[in-house]
Amino acid sequence: MDYLDNLNDIPMQAKICLYGAGDYGISLFRLIEKKRSDVEVVCFVDGFKTADTCGLKTITPQELLGVEYDFVVIASHLFEKSISENLRALGVAKFVGLNTLFNSKYAKTDYYNAAPDYADDVLYAFYDFSVSPYGFDFIFFLYLAEIERQKLGVSKIHPVLVPAPTDMLIQDDGTNFEEGMSSRLRYANTNNWWYRNIIVPTTWLLESCNQLTVCNSRDEAWDIFTRAKSIYPGEYSPHHPVQGYSDSLVVAGFGETEAEDMPSLKATPMALQFVEQWVDNNVGGRKLIPITLREAPFSMNQDKNSNIAEWVAFAQQLNPDQYYPVFVRDTSMALETLPDELSDCVVFPEAPWNLDIRMGLYQLGYLNMFVGNGPGMLCLLNRENRALMFQRPGSGNVKATDQLKIAGVAEGDHYPNLGKFQRILFAEKDNADIIRQEFDAMCERIETEAAQ
Repeated sequence: MDYLDNLNDIPMQAKICLYGAGDYGISLFRLIEKKRSDVEVVCFVDGFKTADTCGLKTITPQELLGVEYDFVVIASHLFEKSISENLRALGVAKFVGLNTLFNSKYAKTDYYNAAPDYADDVLYAFYDFSVSPYGFDFIFFLYLAEIERQKLGVSKIHPVLVPAPTDMLIQDDGTNFEEGMSSRLRYANTNNWWYRNIIVPTTWLLESCNQLTVCNSRDEAWDIFTRAKSIYPGEYSPHHPVQGYSDSLVVAGFGETEAEDMPSLKATPMALQFVEQWVDNNVGGRKLIPITLREAPFSMNQDKNSNIAEWVAFAQQLNPDQYYPVFVRDTSMALETLPDELSDCVVFPEAPWNLDIRMGLYQLGYLNMFVGNGPGMLCLLNRENRALMFQRPGSGNVKATDQLKIAGVAEGDHYPNLGKFQRILFAEKDNADIIRQEFDAMCERIETEAAQ
């Protein structure tokens, strides 16, 4: 018996019958409808069901002899052998099976069928860990998916987190992890922590997101994929995964999106209430200045880390009667011994462990200060937040200055469509005097606007 490996194996303009009117056959029908509109599904065939399926007639195997078609597709792995034998006995010669590529073990429930109108108004955004890293990269993916949602005019976004195959691990730079088993297990545990505590909570900061699926298997992702009407990335398939974001796409997204339509991440009211309580008890009417550090412990890209001594020197330059600087440590180092430079500084210990609280702190800050890092982009994706980010010009896989050129931004300018009190600046290294200079300039802009 011949087998189909993928939908492209079906000839153009083919007329087929789907043998199997259960969940699996329905999933395959919807996939064909969406991906191969040139293919005509003439009918469903089933030995136990006679009611119409997906608006098509369901016939018995014996009735196939009176139907015009090119071949029958057996949409069942469990009963494939008995079905093929039955078709041969009936004199049906043209039929094919599906290899395990099409297997959808999770298609035992029909929860999307229960609310077809709701599903039609949702963009299903697939973040696949076989090609995408665990960490703050997810915010860029969510940002671009939200822009796509707006373009399509659907009301909600439904992120779908797809696990990598069990024999594959992705590092935070997107490359495969190929060390010994003990290291692989450690890295798997790290990834699990990141998606539970960073990726999942990020989704709830986006107002248009009201549902999230964390798939237990790629089969489950396949089932959702075959049922969803709108998908991001548009070329995504669980069998041919794509990342759905890149540095250049993110920068271009800033440039192409109208300012009022820029995606906005916001803390929940309860998180804001908790942070307001802390502000009332500690800040005493001064201007809150959150300073978020990058302290990545791994050797790669250590040049991007904050120079803590320079940031502390900047904080000490501020008038303590007017400003209240508070440091937020890198999550990976938050429980390590406090560096000597920070011994006399205020540190906000809750923010590294609770993304909602972190965003609440940024929203209540008078002016947030960052080096280029994930939390900084999290902050910038609320245009109401005030922020300065000091980006290394040559850091990352693509130089930051080159990213701007791709987006059509003139040299010396900055990312388009940021908030009016947001700016990304380029500096080879941290310097307290330069930080203070840019801080004073932004504070002057803020005060001038307030006085008008």
